[in-house]
Parts: sequence; C-alpha cells; structure tokens
Amino acid sequence: MKLLWQSICLIGSFIFVFIWQNTILSIYTIQIFGSLITIFILVSFKKKGLNPFNNIDNDEPFSIAILCIIMLLLVFSTGGISSPLFFLLYFLIFSIAFVFEPPAVFIFAIGIFLIFLPDTLKNDVYGNAMRTGSILLVSPLGFFFGKEYSNQEEKNNIIDNIATKSTNASNIIINDATEIINNEPSLKKDSIEKINEILDEAESLNQSNK
Repeated sequence: MKLLWQSICLIGSFIFVFIWQNTILSIYTIQIFGSLITIFILVSFKKKGLNPFNNIDNDEPFSIAILCIIMLLLVFSTGGISSPLFFLLYFLIFSIAFVFEPPAVFIFAIGIFLIFLPDTLKNDVYGNAMRTGSILLVSPLGFFFGKEYSNQEEKNNIIDNIATKSTNASNIIINDATEIINNEPSLKKDSIEKINEILDEAESLNQSNK
C-alpha cells in the first residue's frame, strides 16, 4: 500500500509536468516555482511540528512529488534534455531510493524516460539516448543502495525495540526488588544479598542500553 501511494505521487508529478510543459501554462513557470517552493517549505515545517496543517498525513511522498516537479520544471526551463542541470535527476534517483520504497526508483526512471522521449528523438538522438538511457542504468544502483539502507534501518529499529524492552524489564525488576526489601524486614541476610545482586545486574543492564 505504501509503495502504491508513493508510485501514484511520482506518476502524478510526471503527469503534472507533462501537462504544464505542453500547454499555455508553461509561460507561468516562474510563478509555479515560487508556489511549489512555498508548499515544500510548509510541508518541511510540518515535520518539525511548526506547520499549522498538522492534520495532513502521508506528507513524505507528497513532498518528494513536489521536489520532483520542481527539478523537472527546472531542467525543462533550462534546455530540457540538453540542460546543464540534467545531472540533478541522478541525485533525485538516490533521494527517492532512500526515502521511498526502493522499487519506486524504477517508476521514476521509466517516468524520466517517457517524459523526455519526444526530446530524445530530436537533434542529437545518440547523445540524447545516452542521457535518458543512463537514468535507466543508474536506477538498479539506486535500488540496491535503497534496499541496503532500508534493511539497515529495519535492523536498527529491531535493536532499539529490544533495548527498550530490556530497559523496561530492568526497571520492573528494580522496582519489585526494592519493594520487597522495603516491605519485608524479616528477610534473611542471604536473601537480601541475592536481591541486591539482582538490583546490581539490572542497573548494569540499564547502563548498557543507554
């Protein structure tokens, strides 16, 4: 479901740019830049709890879609497939791989290929094909790095959960043992020493989890 929503956002960004570039709306590119940057900043503030629109969910795919639109319009407005800023799309691939589900990079790569296909078949066809083809070639690398990052993040989450559970268990042991010592004055000396040993072990476990 998460990948589906992310794919919809990416496809929507390509459709938006295609319509924008092929209609009279293209004369307002500067204005849309300002609007999109403002929206992007608001979404970024929302992640820090500073945005009043805190009831908006799933903002991460939305913010990446806005970033894709900004980058694509920037490339188109500076020469399209021949733009000196075309290389920014390579960085965008890796950004998507790290933020989205890794397979989303292939959706992005296919979108880039299709949206630049008309320009690819004009003028320097060989050079243009090299540029769009390189996006397709880089996408598996982005997928690989995104997959590794996702796996590592999942492992870190598991470790954090285990550490949290260990800390909670240690706190329960400490509280129970302390309560026993305080409420049972008739305990034998050996029993108290064993409970103190348990307390020391629990404290050590707490310290190791920090």
